Amino acid sequence: LISSLILVSSMLATVFTARVSLFKLIRLMAIPLLFLITGVFAVSIETKTNEAVFQLLIFNTPFCVSKIGATKAVHLFMRSISSISVLYFLILNTPINDIIYQLRQLKVPSIILEITTLIYHNIFVLMGCANAIHRSQKSRLGYRNLSVSMRSLGQLGGRTFVLANTRANQDRKS
Repeated sequence: LISSLILVSSMLATVFTARVSLFKLIRLMAIPLLFLITGVFAVSIETKTNEAVFQLLIFNTPFCVSKIGATKAVHLFMRSISSISVLYFLILNTPINDIIYQLRQLKVPSIILEITTLIYHNIFVLMGCANAIHRSQKSRLGYRNLSVSMRSLGQLGGRTFVLANTRANQDRKS
């Protein structure tokens, strides 16, 4: 119940303070959701057959989900997704300079602050490269059917990392 309240309140606060549409926020939340679902699924599985609600036999080994395991998985999922929503609230409402300043005030080691700044910078370089390549591919009908879309997506992935690495190295030299 508390995790649900935190999730709803932080999402509403993000929508109203950061002026991010609810649809866009849900799309942002979908990114870590895939990892979260696989992790929670793994936590809920047991090899004991006592009180199993669901059981699957793979290579003569029973994999079960009990009521207790499912309850733990739901609690873990809600706690994690509400934590992610609070993190998005922080990220979308606070400039990175303020976050770094506060971390410096908390005596976080400078190497961690430098790594954080580099990662933050590289994320935006990567996103800029991906957007430019995607726009270029789209204008040349690179997504007109499924086979061309798959090829374009593969080229987008490979080319983005090469181009982003080149730009990041140029930024470090200057």
